[in-house]
Amino acid sequence: MDTIAMTTRSVSKARSLVTDQLYDQLVRRVLHDHPQFDRPEASRIMDEGLGFLDRCAVEGPGQEQKPTKREDIAWHTFLLYTKKYAGFCQKLAGRFIHHAPA
Repeated sequence: MDTIAMTTRSVSKARSLVTDQLYDQLVRRVLHDHPQFDRPEASRIMDEGLGFLDRCAVEGPGQEQKPTKREDIAWHTFLLYTKKYAGFCQKLAGRFIHHAPA
């Protein structure tokens, strides 16, 4: 597995970064686009992705952050909802968190 285990505290923080409605929408999209996952796994993927974006916000621009494969699935999923993603970035980081391939 290429992901860091998230603690209960970090999971609750990650989930608190978005509304319950948006979280559910994102998890459902992961399930739609990646049918190999069940709902609990899709939820964990979104938790990891939101945690990654939180780390990006804390580290600031110019800091190289490389997502795991699972974090990248969540990130790509969130990017599909561009207005919601842009608002999330502004609120969390005060700037847009760009996705640029390494």
